[in-house]
Amino acid sequence: MDPQFLLKDEVEFELACRGYTQPGLVSALKNILKRMLEAESLMEVSYEVKPPQSSVKNPSAELDVCTDKIGNIMRYVSELNEKPDKLLYKRLVSRLFHLVNRLKFVTPVDQMEKDKKNALLNNAVILLKDLEGKDDIEDNEDITPEMIAALHNSIGEDSKKILSRIDDQATKGKVDLPATSKTMHNTDTEQINVTKRDVGVRRVSFAQDDFDIATFHNLRSSPSKLLNSTTIEEIQSGRKHKLVPISQWGVHFYGDNKFSVNAFIERVEELRDARNATDEDLWRHAIDFFKGNALIWFRANRMFVGNWNELVLLLKRTFQSPYYQEALLTEAKARTQGKNEPVLIFIAVMQNMFNRLPNPILESEKLMIIVKNLQPYYQRAVCRDTFTSLLDLVNVLRIIERTKVNCDNFQEPKVVVNSLEPDLAYKSNSDIASEPKEVCELKNKMDISNINMRCWNCRETGHLFRSCPIPKQRLFCYRCGRFGITLKDCSCKGNASGESSKPAN
Repeated sequence: MDPQFLLKDEVEFELACRGYTQPGLVSALKNILKRMLEAESLMEVSYEVKPPQSSVKNPSAELDVCTDKIGNIMRYVSELNEKPDKLLYKRLVSRLFHLVNRLKFVTPVDQMEKDKKNALLNNAVILLKDLEGKDDIEDNEDITPEMIAALHNSIGEDSKKILSRIDDQATKGKVDLPATSKTMHNTDTEQINVTKRDVGVRRVSFAQDDFDIATFHNLRSSPSKLLNSTTIEEIQSGRKHKLVPISQWGVHFYGDNKFSVNAFIERVEELRDARNATDEDLWRHAIDFFKGNALIWFRANRMFVGNWNELVLLLKRTFQSPYYQEALLTEAKARTQGKNEPVLIFIAVMQNMFNRLPNPILESEKLMIIVKNLQPYYQRAVCRDTFTSLLDLVNVLRIIERTKVNCDNFQEPKVVVNSLEPDLAYKSNSDIASEPKEVCELKNKMDISNINMRCWNCRETGHLFRSCPIPKQRLFCYRCGRFGITLKDCSCKGNASGESSKPAN
């Protein structure tokens, strides 16, 4: 991160993280921040870098600010792809480093803010991956006496160390003179240090970041290199943390189907960055990673490789299945969301599958696969055919998932007996349309009567002979049901009460 390319509010935020809140012209503020970063890289200061109170008290507003800034940078990245501009590239990289650092300071208060923070961090890393170029411009503006006094009040004795570094840059004479609008807007530029290392990898040195151009292709798998936006990388300042023994990392490859070679390589490289190891360390202690059949393979083939990168290539050639690209893509297309699987976890799984493809596919194809494999509830609720990005889809699905949770937890209102406002209390349909007691008793009697009915035709209970499904089988009186005789010859002569009376034997 180079302060020269930050906006004024971004410079003020970085200074506020270090306890400095005195206003001033932007060029001078950038100069102070630059010298503070240099002093921090050499461990010459004792103050603590911490989030300002505005960020702590209102994380939601801070996330909104970062959202707007990332959206603005995305538009410039598109412009940069069409018309390369080295100066614009440096500005975008520095601002993205600032945003990553700024987002790290945000403390979400709920799951929604946490998801938003993670999505913004992911977007910043993706944007950094898309950028390419090398150029930097450093600022060398004067600092007013008022700003010197404010610096002393903010960080105490540490201000002398900062001012001493400014003196070393031959600016002490200018600081002692009254500042004018002309002197405050003069800038000096110096060529950034672009060197070729022994392995031929180009590096770009910023005010406090030592950044491999080659690492743009590995940003998702090793984001830790990007997140240190307030101090120089350990290798630049000569500091190095004690390496955790690789044998204690707990990562082993057996060469079976339980742990794929791509998952193994990804995990090792994550721990390499997290534990300050190098590719040389990985190669020197590579035998600690292998067990079982994989150890037998390594012993037989290590003579054919000379470093970690060559070993990775040989591992993939040996243990990746044939036609890996097509097979993994087919597996991704068949991977549907589980019934109880959170939608954000499902998308994260799909992203990891896409990231392991040797040849990346288009963003539009990823979105199509993900939407098609969602649970039917989400597919019906989405109601959209196109999305601008994966983040756009995630934002829509997060709202749908929240709605689904609310629907699943919905409860019908309860009937309150002694309500304070009886006319406003909830009344169930049974209360509104309840039948009189006499009607209910009459219906019950009719039901009992139906149960005791007996057909005079088939002699079965539960229905009358008029509705009997069996054709007429015998003679019987239609009034009393007496068997073997018709109504004309029946002795009841109309005195019987018909079918409702007890049937004849």
